[in-house]
Amino acid sequence: MTDIEAFEKFLHSHFERVRPHMPAPLFDSASYSLFSGGKRFRPRVCFAAGKMLGLSEARLHAFAAAVECVHTYSLIHDDLPCMDDDDLRRGQPTNHRKFGEATALLAGDALLTEAFSLIAAGYSDAGDIGLELVRLLGEAAGGVGMVAGQVQDMAMQGELTDASMASAQSAPTSRPTEKELLDMLALKTGALIRVSVEGAAVIARVPADERVALRELGARLGLAFQLADDILDYDPKAIEPSGLPAIVGLEGTQERLEKTTARAAELLGRYGALGEGLKAMIEFNLKRKI
Repeated sequence: MTDIEAFEKFLHSHFERVRPHMPAPLFDSASYSLFSGGKRFRPRVCFAAGKMLGLSEARLHAFAAAVECVHTYSLIHDDLPCMDDDDLRRGQPTNHRKFGEATALLAGDALLTEAFSLIAAGYSDAGDIGLELVRLLGEAAGGVGMVAGQVQDMAMQGELTDASMASAQSAPTSRPTEKELLDMLALKTGALIRVSVEGAAVIARVPADERVALRELGARLGLAFQLADDILDYDPKAIEPSGLPAIVGLEGTQERLEKTTARAAELLGRYGALGEGLKAMIEFNLKRKI
């Protein structure tokens, strides 16, 4: 059984245990998105980092599942009419199109909170590890991480219209700088990929200096993932204002993808053959077509 097959088995088993305690419409909605055929990129990154650091796959399951729950919640909420208002996700109707807006919103809420339950249960034998994982995931997912990045993205696109945010750029006054865009991408997409690496480092109890380097490695990998997305999504007739090609062009974005990938590979160099799994994830961003 491969890493990801074992992970899917763990994830399905966990939610089957939860099923009797959750209202059926809510369970169906959450499961619909969680098991919709995603790439599981973040769990794959977590497993690759963990193997490199000498961890068993089973020791990583709960944290990898927590990250995937947070990622799935974010997709459900991003698709809502008040956000990106999308009709399709991975070739299927978006959650709110299938189950309604209220149920989709609550399914996202359920997945977000279930993530922290997974960590609490999965690392009850090592309270210090569990607490640090909760802190890290909360930081990566919340108002100083992914959610902050989403707010910045909406501001760049002129979509912040709530009266309470009247001073927060309800319409873009100028094109964002390259730094502003990169900072936004590091939060919106990069934070959950970064924490997939750093979480493995926490579980492995690596020394502080090594953990700092692994955090940067994860951040570089996360940025590369989003830059690859920007390249794949590029349409010269409808340029995304919050994508890097809008600022530096398609070739410039490719150059920055190659540069951040090279830095990630440099950070990985100290691990030699042990880092082959993460090396494959780094190279994936240069080669992927979807």
